[in-house]
Amino acid sequence: MKKSISLVAVLLMSGSMAFADSKIKGNVSNIVDVNRTANVAVGKGSKATLGSIRLKNTNVGDKGTISNMLTVNESANVAVGDGSSATMGSISMSGSKVNGTVSNEAILHRVANVAVGKNSSAAMGSIDLKNTRADGTISNSAFVTESANVAVGDDSQANMATIKGE
Repeated sequence: MKKSISLVAVLLMSGSMAFADSKIKGNVSNIVDVNRTANVAVGKGSKATLGSIRLKNTNVGDKGTISNMLTVNESANVAVGDGSSATMGSISMSGSKVNGTVSNEAILHRVANVAVGKNSSAAMGSIDLKNTRADGTISNSAFVTESANVAVGDDSQANMATIKGE
């Protein structure tokens, strides 16, 4: 019984939105359907983000829209190691301004997204923007099935069907 309770807690945290020090005047939406999925972070400062929108120091103007849709089935998103990160089907923005549209739609089926090692990162079907101004449209649509995206080793990176901008 303990195992099923722990798994449910992990799944409930998977589809989420966080807006640290951000101003939202426009629209932010997140629709997630998760089934038999694990989202795990192990190590000091490690992060596992699945089907989420994370905004930090980001302003969404009254005409701005951020939307994320995700369907996951039998997938795993795992970050192991100090400072490691695994991001699947998510939008992460920091120090950014949105007056246009940032959109991500990812359907993932039997996939694994794994980062193992100190400061390693793995991103699949995601948008990760830092210090970016979006006045137009930034869009990412990924349909991934029976695939693996794996980064192993200190400071390693693996990116699949992902937009990254700084």
